[in-house]
Amino acid sequence: MEEGAALMVGRAGRPWVYTSDFDRHGLLYWIGTNGGTEEYVNPHTSGRVIVTASSVAHGSLPDFIHHTAGKDPYTSSTPGAFIVVQLSAPFTVDRYSLRNVIGVNCAHALRSWAVHGSNDGAEWVTLRVHVNDATLTTTESSTASWDVNPDGLAFTHYRIQMTGPNAYPGGAQHNLMLAGLELYGNCGLGPGEIPTEGTLGEIAAAHTARVALAEEERARLVDIRDAAVTALADFDAVLATYREEEAVAIAATTGFRARVTAEGLDGLAVADVQELLHLLDVLVPRATLEAQEISGLALVALTEADMAAVFKIATLGERRRLSAALRRLANRQGFEKQATLMWNIERVCRWLAEEGLAPLQAGFRAQAIDGEVLLTLTKHDMGCLGVSTVGGKAKLMAKIETVKKQHYAGQVVGIGGDGGGGTATGGDGVELSAEQHRLVLEHVLQENAALADRIQAMRADAPAGAAPPHHFICPITTEVMTDPVFAMDGHTYEREAIATWFRRHDTSPLTRAVIPPMLVPIVSLRGAIASWREE
Repeated sequence: MEEGAALMVGRAGRPWVYTSDFDRHGLLYWIGTNGGTEEYVNPHTSGRVIVTASSVAHGSLPDFIHHTAGKDPYTSSTPGAFIVVQLSAPFTVDRYSLRNVIGVNCAHALRSWAVHGSNDGAEWVTLRVHVNDATLTTTESSTASWDVNPDGLAFTHYRIQMTGPNAYPGGAQHNLMLAGLELYGNCGLGPGEIPTEGTLGEIAAAHTARVALAEEERARLVDIRDAAVTALADFDAVLATYREEEAVAIAATTGFRARVTAEGLDGLAVADVQELLHLLDVLVPRATLEAQEISGLALVALTEADMAAVFKIATLGERRRLSAALRRLANRQGFEKQATLMWNIERVCRWLAEEGLAPLQAGFRAQAIDGEVLLTLTKHDMGCLGVSTVGGKAKLMAKIETVKKQHYAGQVVGIGGDGGGGTATGGDGVELSAEQHRLVLEHVLQENAALADRIQAMRADAPAGAAPPHHFICPITTEVMTDPVFAMDGHTYEREAIATWFRRHDTSPLTRAVIPPMLVPIVSLRGAIASWREE
């Protein structure tokens, strides 16, 4: 036992830390290998610990704590059967491992037992109780481990005691079948503690041992420090490389987004489409895009039916959100959503309940209807939302229209009063006052500084002589258009100017009415303008 005490005290302050069942980091293995310096010998056999039991019906006492598998010890079938491991110094166990026996008796694995600690073998403290715990399986040499002793108490005696029958299928068997025990934790005598009893020589030896241990610990920490400094330098180099690669990747993504925002969708190849869909959180296999020849031109013409059939997008909400995003990008309005109803799906469902439409919540959840999609719903969408009657459809559409009016009431952008001082005339005969036009153009140029350069270029390229027809003029730029588009207010604009306006507004710059940001190219007008320029 004295040798066991020396081994434990000599390592005081450095815990035995669990990594896996019956690893080589436990206390009993440490003692059995004389501190890791010799081949393993069962510590009970070497006399460094003492094992006792309520009885031994098969095997031997050391078999109960043996480190390696292959043993078959057990006690008699007596309620409360136990084994005790007596250590030579106080030890705080925080985790322990058990091993089942070999052979047919493995069917008698522990199920209900308690772990106790004591310093005299007479008064015991319960550290953990297991009730019908099947962690230790009924297979040969199975192992399991548990945390124990949450209060961090130190003891010299540890006991495993049956509190109920084992796993034997016939029942009522109380044999304690155990072929391995390992303990993890800290020695109760810390590195700064000196025994208060003993001879002067023993106390001096304890001091010497403490100094040696501290020096050993310091050397270990220095090694760790030096290794950490080297590792940190290496890691800093790796991290710097990672950051450079991250910057390149982010720049590539930012460049791609800028290109799509400026140029629209027409020029995208299949690989570009996959990149774009990923940015829009739509995952479509590259093979599908290639098989269906989905280029940017195909995206522009993509219908919600195509999204369901080809992209396998199951819900109306996901399809409608993708349609809106593609429309914005096709119109060169960028990735950001225009001002919309920022309700998530659950907020929409709460609105349904508030409006007495709670039965529709399941359909709205199933179709992923959020605030953005809610504002786009039509009577043709009602069927998939679970609204089947004519009256039900009318009621829901009326409530949606009320939400639209309430939402858009705060979104209409005032361009100012009449102001006087002349007019700017749109292609459809609607007149803006000079002040109104100035404010509209100011809004647009704040969002798109490059457009100012284009306006100057338009003026420089304008043919001399006769004035252009009034329907060739964009009401925002007041210059001849190069890419005319038709907006949902019924008027015609230069694409880049009106698309820039829609980035921040949901209204017509001419009528101030709320309109969807949809733009339709006018190919015939573009051709007429080109012919006029040539003439």
